[in-house]
Amino acid sequence: NEARAQQMGIDQDWYRAAEREHGEWIRGDGPTVYEVRLRAGCSHDRARTLCEIARSMAVRADAPPHVLIVGDAHYEPGQPLDRARWLGRFIADNLGPDDHVVVIGDWHGLTSLCSHSSAREREGHRLAADIEAGNAAIRAMYAEIPHDCRPAVHVTIGNHEDRLSRLASERPEYDGIAGIDLLEWGTYGANVLPFLEPLRIPGVSGWRFQHCLPNGGRGMVSGKYMADALLRRVNHAESVVVGHSHVLKLANVGSVAGGRRWGVSVGCYFDHAETYAGEDSNASWWAGLVLLEYAEDGDAGIRCIPYAQIRAMYGAA
Repeated sequence: NEARAQQMGIDQDWYRAAEREHGEWIRGDGPTVYEVRLRAGCSHDRARTLCEIARSMAVRADAPPHVLIVGDAHYEPGQPLDRARWLGRFIADNLGPDDHVVVIGDWHGLTSLCSHSSAREREGHRLAADIEAGNAAIRAMYAEIPHDCRPAVHVTIGNHEDRLSRLASERPEYDGIAGIDLLEWGTYGANVLPFLEPLRIPGVSGWRFQHCLPNGGRGMVSGKYMADALLRRVNHAESVVVGHSHVLKLANVGSVAGGRRWGVSVGCYFDHAETYAGEDSNASWWAGLVLLEYAEDGDAGIRCIPYAQIRAMYGAA
């Protein structure tokens, strides 16, 4: 709705405040544009557009929920928190308390615990700083979402965050000190699932979310046709959404028995280059957000919002 308002020339901050103050009244009482103009103290054009946007939101009342998926964010020390704030504002503008946000994993980078890096490569990285980088981004995101309209947030732990769990398992002396509880999702009541445990959200039937999908002992489902492979791996029993690969892939199949199934790889939520990946891999990744609109019975309208669009919408605010 805010993107629509932006296209129509309405200042974003004015729209946000006006919709929160007058939206329920417009949807409930059905006032005329003139009445909205008087109450909101705005021009006729602004009042008319505000009416259009507020009334379009009324369709959501008895509709299936929206689900926003946030791909791998890889927060590291020294990175600005802008994209976390933009994410919070996008959530506030597009979702409500009956909707859901799925953080698909690897929000925290935790490079200090990377077993694939040499000691020289990890030099200068500190676990406490790595944890705080991701936690600061969590706080920055939530600070932009009003308490009365926060959707439910679910976190499917990724392989990067799972390094904390493995640390406690492999080094018993860290038991009770190192673990997923160090990540501040629980502070805000988020539903946090262990690495590789699938998330199925009550009220969002036919959809499965997890950081990555094991491929029968042969690593994780990946490759050029991974979206199709996701569906084959679960025998088309449900729609599957994953992160991990940083690429955007979608596949959709229908059944003569009715219904549709989606295989979705959601890309990532960062636009910096990762030095470990190399030029070609970085170029193949897609950054942005994926929104499932009216998700039900394994089907949804799917919007892929590029990172550049998120930055254009909120970067100057």
